[in-house]
Amino acid sequence: MTTPTDVDGSQVIALSTASAGEVLTLQRAAYVSEAQLHGDLALPPLTRTLQNLREELARAGARARCST
Repeated sequence: MTTPTDVDGSQVIALSTASAGEVLTLQRAAYVSEAQLHGDLALPPLTRTLQNLREELARAGARARCST
C-alpha cells in the first residue's frame, strides 16, 4: 500500500486485492437502498463477485477517499 495523499481534508489511499472483501461489503451496503428505490437489485455493484472485484482492483490501480 502506498502512503496516503491528503486531498481536501481526506486521505486518498491505494486499494489492493487484499481489500476486496471489505470493498465489496461496503459497496453492497451503499447500493442496496439505491437498488430498492429503482426496483432493480441487478445493479452491477450488487451482482459483482469477489473474484470479479479482485481482478478489477488488480488492473485498475483503484483508490479510495477516507475521512480523517
